[in-house]
Amino acid sequence: MKNIDLRIDDMLSGEITSSEIVDSIFNSFDKQLLDRNEILLDFKKVTFVSVLFLERLESFVKRAKDINVKVQITNVSPVIYKVFQVAKVKSILEVCS
Repeated sequence: MKNIDLRIDDMLSGEITSSEIVDSIFNSFDKQLLDRNEILLDFKKVTFVSVLFLERLESFVKRAKDINVKVQITNVSPVIYKVFQVAKVKSILEVCS
């Protein structure tokens, strides 16, 4: 049976730029994906994201959608949201609240 919700905010803080950090974050996310109905990613502490992070986030959101796991992104700063818009990552913009 899947759990209803998972809130992730402890790994999302500061500048997320290095490939090691991005890999660590998404390896952890991927492990949670199959056991959940809904995952909430809290961006309140995120100040910068790399292109690699955006690519991996977009893939993660699409994979979640394919297996009927709802992903929601909250507390996105205006600067980070603008990055999402400029990068034209529609799948990410659709799950921002």
